[in-house]
Amino acid sequence: MINMVLFLRPTESSTIFLQQLGRGLRKCEGKEFLTVLDFIGNNYDRSVQIAFALGTLGNSTGIEKAYIRDMIRTDFKSLNIPGVIINIDKLSKEEILLNLDKTNFNLKRYLISDYNNFKKYLKMNTYPSHIDYLESDLAPDLIRFMKSKINGKKNMSYYKFLSKIGEENLPLFNDDEINLIDKISDLLPLTRVDEFIIIMQILENEINIETLIGYNSRVTASTLNNALYYLNRDKIIYNDQLNVHFVSEDLKKYLLDLINFGLLKYSVDFGDFNSKFKLYGNYYKEQIMKELLEKSTMFMKGTKFDTENKITYCFVGLKKDKSKEERLNYKDKFIDKYTFQWESENDTTFYNSTGKKLQNTKVVHLFVRKMDDEDGITLPFTYFGTGRFENMRNSYVESLESDGSITKHKTLLFDIILDNEVPVSLHFDFEIPETIES
Repeated sequence: MINMVLFLRPTESSTIFLQQLGRGLRKCEGKEFLTVLDFIGNNYDRSVQIAFALGTLGNSTGIEKAYIRDMIRTDFKSLNIPGVIINIDKLSKEEILLNLDKTNFNLKRYLISDYNNFKKYLKMNTYPSHIDYLESDLAPDLIRFMKSKINGKKNMSYYKFLSKIGEENLPLFNDDEINLIDKISDLLPLTRVDEFIIIMQILENEINIETLIGYNSRVTASTLNNALYYLNRDKIIYNDQLNVHFVSEDLKKYLLDLINFGLLKYSVDFGDFNSKFKLYGNYYKEQIMKELLEKSTMFMKGTKFDTENKITYCFVGLKKDKSKEERLNYKDKFIDKYTFQWESENDTTFYNSTGKKLQNTKVVHLFVRKMDDEDGITLPFTYFGTGRFENMRNSYVESLESDGSITKHKTLLFDIILDNEVPVSLHFDFEIPETIES
């Protein structure tokens, strides 16, 4: 029976750290606790990796430094795991936070380290498949490998990432095949399955779109037609075939692994649901436009109106990566677990067209993200469901002009009363004040 673990061997791998910790966490009759003593030996780069590893026990998506920073400062209390107490000494906390702020963990050397540690953990001579990343609790984030940049350019695909880091024994694909792989990979992570099940059907040489209707409760003729529009627009398919000269066995094998990964990840992240958006699901704005069956994914504004149905879609950033001083005048925030305070775009009044659209709104869809990006990787919005506008009042925003003067822009401030109470598990990450029950 193991009831104490001492970490003495230097390692910068969060994967290896969790593997070693897991050995001590094995259950045994009569075992009531495990004590872990970690002697980091001034290796604060490693200690940050451990902080990331512990942070994966929470609800953050990927490596989010603002989330990990808050976890460290509060001794990981928000994990709320019975019997688990995590203490980091004051000096180590200061050094870890300093290291965290100044380090880009999506640099090539960190990506290679995470990849090689995972490959070593799997004891594989060849590269891990896409599916391997879903079949291990200790796997790094494969989507991070795809969306990160090496040599200044986004990798786009796992294949491109592997090529850039010098992985051997890769299948050889020509430029057109790599371009196809990149475009399909760029659809990940999925928020709908339509594009992938169409590609799967093409690979199986059984083109009959009508048979895909009802694949799950959200796949309809309308969603499939919208997916077909984008697959053709983005030149992924042409004349109902993949847009390459010939689909070799190697390409088919690679794409099937990629497709299966996407569909299985979707099943884990979203499952089957009947509403337009998955409550607390993560969406990029381009994906939201597709869910709304739009013919363009380009939408830069923070508010989208459906005036016919009196629906407003609000896209909000909490700016958690900004300093306290920068956030003082930022009014978008959760008031409590039922209420989000939201400020309209600049130059909105009670009487202009934007103000009237807001006043006429019957249903609000709220999407919130903690910050725009993390070390060069754009972050998604989290969907907090529907609500209604209440308590409309005048406000303003100050902007600094090029000549040094300050201009005040009129805005409207609302309370969005949500139809769904935000669960406790999201309170810490989205800075939702705890409600004191009477």
